[in-house]
Amino acid sequence: MGEKKLKTVYIYTGGETHGSLLPVPPCDSFVIAADSGYDLAARCGVVPQLLVGDMDSLESKNIPNTVKTVKVKAEKDETDTMLAVDMALSMGAEEIFIFGGLGGRADHGLSNMYLLEYIYTRGAVGCISDGKNVVRYIRDGSITFPSDGHKYFSLISLDLSSVGVTVIGGKYPLENAELKRERQYAVSNEFLPGVSEATVTVEKGALLIITSCP
Repeated sequence: MGEKKLKTVYIYTGGETHGSLLPVPPCDSFVIAADSGYDLAARCGVVPQLLVGDMDSLESKNIPNTVKTVKVKAEKDETDTMLAVDMALSMGAEEIFIFGGLGGRADHGLSNMYLLEYIYTRGAVGCISDGKNVVRYIRDGSITFPSDGHKYFSLISLDLSSVGVTVIGGKYPLENAELKRERQYAVSNEFLPGVSEATVTVEKGALLIITSCP
């Protein structure tokens, strides 16, 4: 019998977060911690099944024996979060939720957001949240996403030009618009009052969709 595939994997990583606003994974979830992401998971009352990284920023000293630890060399090409994502994909994850990874160092924040494209090209769906912000990725398609207490949502074109962009459920609707990477103008849209979700469609191009609290 083959190894069981995991539909959803949660990854805790480093960076500044608003822990009280982070969702809590279901109790039977598979959780991976990327280095200091273990500290974040511990603050949220979550014990990961797997810890991976070079452990250069990990503060926790007493890791339970139930947590499988994979330590790698500090001199490597991949970030610890990238390694965690690769492990999740190797387990057959169809959805990957990353907690943390946005605040703090700008280089890590940007590389983590681009990981959403990496996840997409491998047939899975990715999402990053630091509590106040949630980042999603879409290419050549449509996505409906909840407000979940957020007031704003922004569309950031990753391509030189993203065309056929339509927004439903926003204070500032768009219809068949073009968004250019060099001049982002679809920032700080708002969910309509009483509306719990919005829908974004892009006919050709890639977008980051970022929902944010005030």
